[in-house]
Amino acid sequence: MEFSELELDDRLLKVVDEQGFRRPTIVQQEVIPNALSGFDILADAPTGTGKTAAYVLPCLQHIIDFSNKKLYIIKKIFIFLKYFIL
Repeated sequence: MEFSELELDDRLLKVVDEQGFRRPTIVQQEVIPNALSGFDILADAPTGTGKTAAYVLPCLQHIIDFSNKKLYIIKKIFIFLKYFIL
């Protein structure tokens, strides 16, 4: 499995690649898709197995997704104002 198969934003994939990570660890392969799907996660794995990235990458993806949705809503509001109020 590659990080690109985890449905992460291209910006996150670029940073992961720049840090030298080529393939997600087993814990990342299991956690990231479930976290992105909105499931609660409880993971137990030894130190150095990628638990922090498995937690942080979905959090950052959520922030990116939320920001994009928020921007989309703001654009729709301006379109509405332009055609119906102004």
